[in-house]
Amino acid sequence: MKVKQFRLLAVTAALVLASGGGFTLSANAEAQTGTVQTQAAFATVGFDAVKKATGDGTRPGAKAMIIDVRAAEKYQAGTIPSSRNVPFSDKPDLAVLGNWDKAREVIVFDDGAEGQSVTMANVLKAQGYADVKIYAEGLKGWQAKSYLEVGTQVVQAAFNKNAAVLMDARPYPRFLGGTIPGALAVPDSDVEKLASRFPINKNEPIITFCSGFDCDKSHAIAGYLWSNGYRNVQVYAAGYPAWKAAGLQTTEGGAKPAAKPASPAPAASAPAKFVNGIKLGADEGSVDGQWFKEQLQANKLPAEVLLIDVRKEGVYNNGHINGAINKPVADLSSADIPKDRIVVFVCMTGSTALESYMKIQKEGKADMSRVYYFDANIKCNEKGACEIEPNEPLG
Repeated sequence: MKVKQFRLLAVTAALVLASGGGFTLSANAEAQTGTVQTQAAFATVGFDAVKKATGDGTRPGAKAMIIDVRAAEKYQAGTIPSSRNVPFSDKPDLAVLGNWDKAREVIVFDDGAEGQSVTMANVLKAQGYADVKIYAEGLKGWQAKSYLEVGTQVVQAAFNKNAAVLMDARPYPRFLGGTIPGALAVPDSDVEKLASRFPINKNEPIITFCSGFDCDKSHAIAGYLWSNGYRNVQVYAAGYPAWKAAGLQTTEGGAKPAAKPASPAPAASAPAKFVNGIKLGADEGSVDGQWFKEQLQANKLPAEVLLIDVRKEGVYNNGHINGAINKPVADLSSADIPKDRIVVFVCMTGSTALESYMKIQKEGKADMSRVYYFDANIKCNEKGACEIEPNEPLG
């Protein structure tokens, strides 16, 4: 990666440690007086390096921590995919960086005016981040060459005004289970087949979304659109979960069947259905989410169970369920399903696991009584410690 040294001009940054482990930042811009004082030196990176650092566009898939120092309103209106917002202030809040390894790469940017990003770089350096770089072109440089990530307010405004084409990149059963009204179903696995449905006008605003910040499907669609000449593309990275959590209109519910006469309650509830030692979920091909979570955490899964993590290799390496093997959905085929094992697909949001199940089912070569998917939000660290939250059945 080609970098050049970029020295802080016209900015004097003083870092004063405050009580409680925090700090206060004061900045004095002296350009107007002609005074130049160098505070620190940082490497700068160009668009290609930042694009590479975004990885697959998701936060877990990013290869560097990318920090947008602009105000929260500007960040929500449009930012570089996977970036975190640390608004420039006299007391920057670095909590959003979480447990990011301070030895790993950090890239800071603003609107391209340089001052705020460089000053923030000094803050990070003072806090022990060792590999801090500046994207001097900032958002202005980025948006001329790639798509943006936007927040809920932008999508809501476009929805209210019918001002953009919304594309749901999740598997079709997820789309049927609930989506943003008016959205098109464009599963990322079918993007080329569905390209004829895209707008003729390549300047038409398009917003893609899927299952949240950990889902790369909306980024895959956005990348495809950009590479095919669409220049007004945005990704709603928070996705359908954030839209639903905000209480905004969805397609869930639908017409209810006519009421039936009340019937006597059964003497006892129907027993849970198990097949090959697996408790089945309400949706075809799924395992019972809560049961499977409990078995995982207690290390009591049947010995025949093989967990296949169907995410991309880089994301898998950042953290996965102990014992799970990696086979990205793009490379998956029926040949990867052992005949003497019970396979359960897992991912981060449940969407790619469902897609994998549907792919194997469509091939028609595997015994589907031995193939399942776990529909859950899963976040694991590099040591295999996982937070698991099963999703509600699609119904």
